[in-house]
Amino acid sequence: MTEDQTRRSIAAEVARGDDALKSADLLLGAGQLADAVSRAYYAALHYGRALLLTFGEESRGRTAASNGSFNGTSCAPASSRPRSAPASRV
Repeated sequence: MTEDQTRRSIAAEVARGDDALKSADLLLGAGQLADAVSRAYYAALHYGRALLLTFGEESRGRTAASNGSFNGTSCAPASSRPRSAPASRV
C-alpha cells in the first residue's frame, strides 16, 4: 500500500468510525441499548483499524488478533489453548 493509499484508508476508517459513533449516540437516545452497543463496537473497530494503519499494519479481518497483526506476536486460537481442569464439587 502506498503512503497516499494508507492516508486515504485511515481517513475512510475514521469516517466510518465517526458515522458508527453518531449512530450509537442516536440509538442510545432512543433507548435502543443493544443496537447502540453494536454501533459503538463498530466505531471502536474502525478506529482500531485506523490506528493499526498509522503503525503500518493492516487489519486482516476477524482473525487479526490470532495471526499476530496487533503487535507482531503470535496468539494461539482459543481452540488450541490448554483447558483448565474443572473445579471439584464438594
